[in-house]
Amino acid sequence: MKIHRTPMTVLPGLTASPNYGTGDALGTNLTVSGLPEHGIIRGVTVVDRADQDVNIDFVFSQSSLTVTDNAAFDPTDAELENVVGVIQVNSWFSFNDNSVGCEANTELPYQTNDGSLIVQGVTRGAHNLAATTDIRISLLIEYA
Repeated sequence: MKIHRTPMTVLPGLTASPNYGTGDALGTNLTVSGLPEHGIIRGVTVVDRADQDVNIDFVFSQSSLTVTDNAAFDPTDAELENVVGVIQVNSWFSFNDNSVGCEANTELPYQTNDGSLIVQGVTRGAHNLAATTDIRISLLIEYA
């Protein structure tokens, strides 16, 4: 087996104000490309430059999801048919003014025809971001 780590990437479409509420879309769809055609997502690492330590669900899909940043995440029924799965980041390590969230040992298999997956964040608490670049994500992929 081989391992591929994606570059740490800013979640697109984030706003610094107003605060996010539980269940809100955190930014807009992130397209992660350059992935192996099929593999297993073994881990998710999140850098939170605002040190919020708020749990985040990451929804993985084979196609775009309808979202409005900082509004209730409400994909259509048809869009959910393309969802590969969800990984929640709920293990946080807080430092002086930033933090890292890690979910290791996940086991989310995927297959993609074009080497990309859509990732959408959904906050599970109140996020109060200082900048539009505060939340970044990287994936750890295992593949043959």
